Amino acid sequence: FNTALYGTSKVLLSLQTQTYAPHALWGFRMNPFFNYTAAILGSQNHAMFKNKPYHKFTIGLVISNDYLVFSSFQLSLSYYPTIPLQGDNVTKTNTFETTDYGLQTFELAKPRVVEYK
Repeated sequence: FNTALYGTSKVLLSLQTQTYAPHALWGFRMNPFFNYTAAILGSQNHAMFKNKPYHKFTIGLVISNDYLVFSSFQLSLSYYPTIPLQGDNVTKTNTFETTDYGLQTFELAKPRVVEYK
């Protein structure tokens, strides 16, 4: 009996680390990132943390150029140890879209020593 997975509650954890390149290559900045996501479904009949967690691991590259119409695009590769109703050890490309949380009140520049007065 194959059905989709259903639940009345879920927990989703997504962690991302991203670096920003200080230099450009032919006007393009290559910014690598890594993302890990885990999810668990629960229902009234099955306690959430007794169910199987589902994971996703993603590595990628955000390529940006301020002079293009679309200032950035990305290439990524994701690995899923298991996807319900699709199989195990699944690999997909460009499955993740990064969000650039711009820090409007901070200066983004090369690391340097900050003078304390």
